[in-house]
Amino acid sequence: MIDEIAHPNVAVLVMAFKPAVAQVRLFVAGRKSKVYSVVDLGEQKASKARLAPFEYLTLGFIGHFCLERFVTYADNGRVLDPGERMGCHVRR
Repeated sequence: MIDEIAHPNVAVLVMAFKPAVAQVRLFVAGRKSKVYSVVDLGEQKASKARLAPFEYLTLGFIGHFCLERFVTYADNGRVLDPGERMGCHVRR
């Protein structure tokens, strides 16, 4: 967890995915790519929130960050979507 008081300039990335997605590889500018497991918002919680079930990922970054691309994977490791490069526009 990031200490918001020690690092007042924190950016948060929130992503939602179809239920078939189990992992996502993020390509953030200036960093090595990294694979993250997504969290399941199951049927019971989704129903309470009046949403369809989905998978999600939340991350905090100190300072600015630029998401260049992301790849999604099924639970068996198969690539679901190879993703495309995204333009990065970072406010400073």
